[in-house]
Amino acid sequence: MDFDIQNHARANLLGSELHERVGRFICRFDPDSDNMYLNYAIPDDDTDPTPAELDELAAAFVAKDRKPRFEFLPSRSPKLADVLSAAGYTLHHRGQLMACGIGQVLDPPIPAGLSIVDAIDEDAFYAAASVQHPAFDDEIPTRDVAVRTATRLMSRGGRLAVAVTSDGLTVGAGQTSAPIDGIVEIGGIATAPEYRRRGIASAVTAYLTRTLHESGVRTVWLDPADAGAGRAYGKAGFQVVGEIFHMVRE
Repeated sequence: MDFDIQNHARANLLGSELHERVGRFICRFDPDSDNMYLNYAIPDDDTDPTPAELDELAAAFVAKDRKPRFEFLPSRSPKLADVLSAAGYTLHHRGQLMACGIGQVLDPPIPAGLSIVDAIDEDAFYAAASVQHPAFDDEIPTRDVAVRTATRLMSRGGRLAVAVTSDGLTVGAGQTSAPIDGIVEIGGIATAPEYRRRGIASAVTAYLTRTLHESGVRTVWLDPADAGAGRAYGKAGFQVVGEIFHMVRE
């Protein structure tokens, strides 16, 4: 499973217009945001980089005014964490990789008064971004940036879903990558502060996962931000399948 997930993460990034190869790393550089979660490098499997290779990579990030940062599965690159630590990188996230296969998705209740639907127009794109970005300690983007980002996502086969109140207020959101070889990543699951702890994150995750399975996707995976997020995804049927490291150089 970890092999398939790491391959998917790498292939998904390679299919994006935002990627750049630097040596044995595939990098994502977001032109609209310096948020470190949107800018990172994924190593080739079993990469054991030299100091010169790390210097080259760091220079590529610094040239774009971004912090050098890695996301990787230690099972696929077992030497990398020690090499990065020696080079001044710190582990800022040690997460439990989670996945949900066909037949495993659960049905957490959708909170009363809410509906979950796919975002299909510019108003919905901006409303989703207005919930997602603050949840990840980022500024709300301009409408143009939000629309451009969502349009780019969907042009590659990704999806964006929103939880909406009966009076049209967007209070939750989540998105998916494009399917590659029957695998999809879910990310950006977020809830407006005043609506948290009502099960919205679980419901949005389950909605996306179920409809992905119905479309032929066999495995949906995600990287919870913390233990609380992991519990929410567990209520949608996700199970721990491995470990993921995020390392950054300040």
